[in-house]
Amino acid sequence: MRVHAFDVGKVLPLPVPLPHPLPHPHPFIGRGEVSLRNAFQDKIQFARRLRRDATPAEEKAWDLLRNRRMLGLKFRRQHPICGFVADFFCHRLRLVLEIDGSYHHQPHQVTYDQRRTAILEAHGYRVLRIANEDVSKATLLRLLSPLSSLRGEGDRG
Repeated sequence: MRVHAFDVGKVLPLPVPLPHPLPHPHPFIGRGEVSLRNAFQDKIQFARRLRRDATPAEEKAWDLLRNRRMLGLKFRRQHPICGFVADFFCHRLRLVLEIDGSYHHQPHQVTYDQRRTAILEAHGYRVLRIANEDVSKATLLRLLSPLSSLRGEGDRG
């Protein structure tokens, strides 16, 4: 289902195809109707909670990425995108940066992460994953330096 800006706030009867094939609980599914505006607001509230309750590795990464500290690239933290919340997002590079803890090694989470990555890539985003223990300035520089040459000149995004 393609959603346009003018569809936000429109109430759609169920069944509504999910924007991606991932089964995930949503508070509006099963109540007879889905409000796109409410679903988006829920995602925003969830992102705010994730920002507030960041892991130590996410805090370390944010300290390295914030305020264009890494190669002059602007990153957003816990940014809603394609129905997901990315740990870090760089609009200029169309890059999603995920910081993965040990939870991401569990079989069901590996499958979820693979499908999520496939969906984001299908929308034209590049996804990089870093293990918690690998978060460092050197690692981020090594991963981001080759990509930073891809950015558009004059793009402040």
